[in-house]
Amino acid sequence: LRQQPTFLSLTSQGLIMEKLMASSSTKGEELGNRFIYVGDGSADFCAGLALRAKDTLMPRKDFPVWELVCKNQKLIKAEVHEWSDGEGLEAVLLSSIKRALISYCQHENGNFDEPSAY
Repeated sequence: LRQQPTFLSLTSQGLIMEKLMASSSTKGEELGNRFIYVGDGSADFCAGLALRAKDTLMPRKDFPVWELVCKNQKLIKAEVHEWSDGEGLEAVLLSSIKRALISYCQHENGNFDEPSAY
């Protein structure tokens, strides 16, 4: 039995994400921190709304957050990569981390081109 989240719980989840992002940002760093957010519940949707284009949202397929992301794609700024089981989560998460590291290394080396395919 799944409980429906209240407006307060959805809002507070997004506020927590925004505070976390603000507290970890580094002044003067163009690239900044990247976030990878993994979730499966409805409340995770609001946290996903706080993500930026350089971040990654990983909703669990066929769960409440996935349904909300599919219905509201235009509201999500982050890259979206779904997963459905533990193996899928591992593969998508490792791929997302790899993309973030490649982008960071390219930035550190002064190469601002798009990351190469992997």
